[in-house]
Amino acid sequence: MEACLAKLKLKSHPAKTVISHVAGGIVYLGFFMDTRGKGPGTKAIEQLHESLRQYDKVRKTDNIREIIIDIKTKIRGWYNYYNTLKPISPPNILSLIALAQLTGELGENKNIRELVRQSGDFQHKHPQIFFLLGELFLELGMRTQAMREFACALEHDPAMDEAKQRIRNLQNSEKDIHQIIEQTKLILHRNPHYTEGYQKLAECYTKLGLFGFAEKAYNKAIELDDELQAEMAFRTECTKKQNQGTEFEFSADDQELFYELFKGRTDAYSKQWIDERGKGGFMHINHPLKKSYIYKHLKGDLTLAVYPITAKETVNFIVFDIDISNRQILGASDSQLDALREKTHQEILRIKNVCDEMGLSLYIEDSGYKGRHGWLFFNRETPVSRAVHLGNEIIKKAGGPSQDMIWELFPKGRIDRHLSAIKLPLGINRKNNKRCLFLNDSGKPEQDQAGVLRSIQKNDIDKININSGAKESASEQSIIVTDAGEIQATPQMFSMVNKCKLIKHLINKARDTNYLNHYERVGLLYTLTFAGKEGVDFLHKVMAYCINYDFNYTQRQVERRKGSPVSCAKLMENFFELAETLPCDCKFQLPPRSYPSPVLYLLEAELDETCKSEIFPERKIDKDDKQTDDAIDKEQDLENRNNPDENSILNFEEIFSMETSDLVPKQASFEIKTDITNLESSACPHVQPANISEKEPEKQLSSKQKITDLFTEYLTLRQKQKKTDEEVGIISDKMEKLFDSDENNSVETMIGTITRTEANNGNRKWILEVSGV
Repeated sequence: MEACLAKLKLKSHPAKTVISHVAGGIVYLGFFMDTRGKGPGTKAIEQLHESLRQYDKVRKTDNIREIIIDIKTKIRGWYNYYNTLKPISPPNILSLIALAQLTGELGENKNIRELVRQSGDFQHKHPQIFFLLGELFLELGMRTQAMREFACALEHDPAMDEAKQRIRNLQNSEKDIHQIIEQTKLILHRNPHYTEGYQKLAECYTKLGLFGFAEKAYNKAIELDDELQAEMAFRTECTKKQNQGTEFEFSADDQELFYELFKGRTDAYSKQWIDERGKGGFMHINHPLKKSYIYKHLKGDLTLAVYPITAKETVNFIVFDIDISNRQILGASDSQLDALREKTHQEILRIKNVCDEMGLSLYIEDSGYKGRHGWLFFNRETPVSRAVHLGNEIIKKAGGPSQDMIWELFPKGRIDRHLSAIKLPLGINRKNNKRCLFLNDSGKPEQDQAGVLRSIQKNDIDKININSGAKESASEQSIIVTDAGEIQATPQMFSMVNKCKLIKHLINKARDTNYLNHYERVGLLYTLTFAGKEGVDFLHKVMAYCINYDFNYTQRQVERRKGSPVSCAKLMENFFELAETLPCDCKFQLPPRSYPSPVLYLLEAELDETCKSEIFPERKIDKDDKQTDDAIDKEQDLENRNNPDENSILNFEEIFSMETSDLVPKQASFEIKTDITNLESSACPHVQPANISEKEPEKQLSSKQKITDLFTEYLTLRQKQKKTDEEVGIISDKMEKLFDSDENNSVETMIGTITRTEANNGNRKWILEVSGV
């Protein structure tokens, strides 16, 4: 080498000259070069990052747009030299925005989405930064995220006209009125004094006919801006039109009659409320319902609801509630909604026809929003179980709900039905300011509403020709009415659904809110479906409540389900807030090699049925009989192995072999196999193990102490594991970014070759290959 240099009349510098293998790489003029090519050197990348860190601090007086231009100039110069942006990791929010804008200008849009998602990692309060982030999200078509950023911009600068205009444009370009409402609520959550937001809500609610919500929103807007008073005229006319012809007076005797007819629980009542953002519900009030409140209800100043069940577990009436499923309301046009409302009237007429055939008087009421109520009064206080059984029999004879309809019977539920409230008739539904009137069979309001009260005929419960004993019948226990039809439930299925508070809560939530999140759906999947085909059908019926239900998707999840049910401990871990409000009081006799799970109620009910139905007679066994029986047993055993019983609900030896871990969020795998999902009987403090001898109390006490110590240690380790999993996820994300920047799935390091791959379950997987090992 020296000779070659000498011929060129050159001489190497000892301090700057080194001989190394090309695989080790060299740095020359800022580039790092090796067998794979060249790219920016580590020092060059660090120098750029150091230059960008001067923008870490942001002041309210800073001109953000000028700073962004300055940062883009630096990054563009770096790009012009190295011809890449991938190694750049923005150290602050301003660098991120500048890098994202420059990436878009260079036509590399696929990388912008990943950049803007990192914006949440940086804390700031500058309105211009929120606005620029909103612009980036908008360019990517991420409208909800853009709306959120524009709302934050307004939160920190209520006078920012640019943000207001972007919000208007987003609202005007949105065709789904329900989506506009949700976006506007998002803005008002950040900016409770944003007048235009309440105006927009009022406009949307007026289009939907929810004049009560519209009035609240208009009033809030006027409270914030007195100049909007003129706009109230339109709302007032709508409300008057909605209640046209419904003004009437009730005498003192009528009010007294109303009070007596709808008497229920005497120590509490409920009152409807709504707010200016479109939220509403019924508020429980622990005070007796005064007769003066009845006057306010009939006048329209209050809207009341009563709890039908008295302290003696009796009722004076039952109510059939017919509604349109929320899934249909969200996607229906005005004409479709009118057709659905007419359909609810046809549904209640089916129930009324059954009542007529049975010699019962049923009174139809417009619920004021989307359905009908059917009131059936008794001549005396009737045991609630008998009344509910009668209601269920009427529903059965009526054939159950049609498609898109929901039927409910009040009082509803079993354990908590004393908390079931029903809105009183003849008041105003606060959602749309519509009065709830009694209707004739044609669906038209009765001319004399007070006269309807005076003419109500109470039904003689003693003369009703139906087997309505005080004890609830099997039909009540085995039928659950939904908008998808009747769900026939065997005693085993009914036992699990009603004894596990959490499972029952999830089913009620699906019915009441038409929504379940991923973990709630998986929780039902890993419990209900272990009842065989009936359980799968039951799951589909429950999922049908949800707005985004899809039969094929749900069935695929059933087919992919692992073979073991979820444990009580896993449910309490994933639904810890529910576990606090719905404490577990389950007590199981654990079969061998099993763990606490709601599915055990299936076994418990199955064994109860077996004990009731099977009686084994005693017989004398001689030697010949015994040999014959042995042969039969062997033959039967072989047959059972070859042809397993299809009717058997549970094979506990098989299904409790391993608890499912699907309820745990997916995380990166580092080839560390850790089985933490199999829980012993100590996982539930309420478990009573079946195999502890009563003759050894000292041994039991010692065993209980050991179980307590082990479970305490188990909880500590799970807490540590959760923190470790989070740290592992962070490290995995960082490695992902580095591998993406190098555009390579395999990197040679000093400790060996690290390869990025994907496991069978879709999780990221990292493999370290060490040479010579």
